[in-house]
Amino acid sequence: MTSVVPPPPVDLDQERLKVLLEYIPSKVRLRIKRLVRKAVTLFEGERHFEVLELLNRAVRDCETAETTLLPTAEGDVVTNRVRMITYGVAQPTLLSCCLFKRFITQSPMYVTSLEKVNAAEKLAMAVNSNKDWSVVKDAGAGSGTFYYYDEKKDLHYFKVITTVNVCALYLCGIVLELDLYKEWFPFCLLSQPQGDISRFHKSSFFVVKAPWPLSNREIFVCGYGVDDLERNGRIFAVANSIEESNLPPNVRPPPPNKEDNIRCNILYGGFLFEIVAPQRTKVSFIMSIDPKIPNIPQKALNWVSGKVVWQMQKEIEAAAIKSMEKNSKYYQRRRERKEEYELLRCRYNEYLERMYPGTAEQYKLDEDY
Repeated sequence: MTSVVPPPPVDLDQERLKVLLEYIPSKVRLRIKRLVRKAVTLFEGERHFEVLELLNRAVRDCETAETTLLPTAEGDVVTNRVRMITYGVAQPTLLSCCLFKRFITQSPMYVTSLEKVNAAEKLAMAVNSNKDWSVVKDAGAGSGTFYYYDEKKDLHYFKVITTVNVCALYLCGIVLELDLYKEWFPFCLLSQPQGDISRFHKSSFFVVKAPWPLSNREIFVCGYGVDDLERNGRIFAVANSIEESNLPPNVRPPPPNKEDNIRCNILYGGFLFEIVAPQRTKVSFIMSIDPKIPNIPQKALNWVSGKVVWQMQKEIEAAAIKSMEKNSKYYQRRRERKEEYELLRCRYNEYLERMYPGTAEQYKLDEDY
């Protein structure tokens, strides 16, 4: 039975927050308290775009209150002397507002959400960009495979975009089950989980078969999901390479290299799933990689970007369709990790209710999906 993975740690000092809120002006205190409380709940569901929005609103409310509560000292000239008129709210409230802003923007919750949102937006920008990208395979309507070489960094960028007739949630399930990548990812010989940081933040180790006479390549990565359904109806799965010298919490180092495999580095990469309709999803995959192969022939690059990467999208679509069957390994995983998949199901159904109020019921996923 698969062990239950906890939600990401919020690491927000509740006692300190309580004290800071006591010194924030009363007319915004309750609103700020509600914003922070909601942000904590959304953070546990990896809804980092919304977390940042709520926390930034709390900070803005504090800033607005700060400017209206800090009048400067005034005085009247009386017989060549200044009689000061004092106000009892001046400095303590200013200090409290400054401390509150610092407390929020330097909290692990805020920093983590900011990092993940920035990584997701970087991936989305690369997916939507045409600059510097060469079309390798044009499948029409914006679909196809694309390639870009960054000569300064010696990095190869591969991108594929297509639209499939599959519910986005089944695609998410394929990405979540790391040890099953070898069953659909082209040339994947080994896919091994290396530890979970939180429910949707995981590490994994892959070995990919390379054509003779090259040695096989291995990749050690961390990846995480970012929910952007509320704003844009999309879900990210972002990944990048990690090193044994700087392992995140709960992540194990990969097994010893006994077969002379060569380690490749992924600067960034991942999937972007955009909901086009309840049963239709735009799937984009992008990867920037140093394959550790000098002077790669253009013919080989075209083969990778035109054939292998395109085939990968076909394989993930086929795996997602198969995962709907009750005799599939993915169905069994949904039973074993009920808490994770139930969270995803409820979130997806909420999205359908909001975006397709007239027809949502016929597309909602039931508990036994």
